[in-house]
Amino acid sequence: MLRARPLAFLVASAAAIALFAPGRTPARAAGSPPALEEVEVVGKSGGKGDKQGAEKSAEDDAIKAAVQQVATELIGGEKAAAEKKDALAAKILKNARRYVPEFRIGERSEAGATVILRVKAKVAVDLLKADLIAAGIVDVAAPVRAMTRVVVLPGPSKTGAAPWWAQGGTPNAPEPITYVFVESLRAMGFEVTEPRRPQPDPASRATPAPAPTADMGRDNLLQVARSYDVDVFVRMAWESQTGTKSLDGLSYALARAKVGPVEAVSVKDGTVIATVSADGQAAEPFDPLRMKAPPAETNARIVDAALKEAATDAAAKLTAALGDPVAKGGGNASVKLVVAGLDSYVAYARFEGTLQHDVKSIHSAVLSSIERGEAVFTVGLDRGTDAAGLADELAKKDFADFTVKVTDKSADRIVVHVGR
Repeated sequence: MLRARPLAFLVASAAAIALFAPGRTPARAAGSPPALEEVEVVGKSGGKGDKQGAEKSAEDDAIKAAVQQVATELIGGEKAAAEKKDALAAKILKNARRYVPEFRIGERSEAGATVILRVKAKVAVDLLKADLIAAGIVDVAAPVRAMTRVVVLPGPSKTGAAPWWAQGGTPNAPEPITYVFVESLRAMGFEVTEPRRPQPDPASRATPAPAPTADMGRDNLLQVARSYDVDVFVRMAWESQTGTKSLDGLSYALARAKVGPVEAVSVKDGTVIATVSADGQAAEPFDPLRMKAPPAETNARIVDAALKEAATDAAAKLTAALGDPVAKGGGNASVKLVVAGLDSYVAYARFEGTLQHDVKSIHSAVLSSIERGEAVFTVGLDRGTDAAGLADELAKKDFADFTVKVTDKSADRIVVHVGR
């Protein structure tokens, strides 16, 4: 037997949905179902009253047991839940049906005047956790910010040309490998600083800050990286050599290159996060009867090719070592924003309008679902922002007609509770 909300409540909910999204019912985003946990529990009536009252009493007891079971997990186990039992009973369990959008009765039996029900109940975990935190029963742990913003700082070229970030530097030097790392890191979702120093404004009377020296020491590179507001800098060493080789009666110009060690270094404390290296080679045939040695342009071309091959391999190893920045809550990721406590269309409309227009950390917000006063938005973060930054901004935002409390935050989801 499937039990759900009374018909009058369903009608009211349908009207609210129509107001929230005129002309359509908000669709739940693919791949983002509500956080419902199904538990199987037993409920018993109190043994008093008529048969219908006993049935209702057994349902209430089962639903309360389901919420108690999930709440115990969220609080941290039976011992921790026992210490919070009075607050749990007064603030959560007395309104247990709030957290169970549906349940199914599997077995029913009677023992004298007592009705016994075996029930499978679905508990709204996010809503329950939000209320547990709002009630002070569960504490919020602040997430650790992922290191997702990167700057690539190559050293001087073998001809002595300064790298792009230093005094006298030219854009993208050394050309063959800098952008290999930049593009590989960007493809993985990292936010990578463009390897090009801004040109001074000729119309400005202000004296531009002097560029740093091309010193590849850690202290100097830390100072350079901090001026770009990044989490990680990548420094690299490389070498190449050319030669000739005969094979099957043909002569080849041959280049070998090594890129490494390549180090990803934390800007916060200078620790090395990852170290990789890789090799590459390239060759082109030439006619030894017409020339004693390969032409300079051939050597330059194969050196570039060998460096790119080595850099591509090293960049793949580096991105694998650093991990997926989006999974870590990187600055270009989207997060789920769960908003509990929206008890009217006015509250929803004002909150949604604020998300769309007044929160600096957000560049897009799309309603994924809304049910029983709980809305779920898919929020696209602005560049350089993560879930922790958005949560902080929401917590400090002044909402005129209601309060907003951040009750949970992780790398990919934020839960807030709206009150009056």
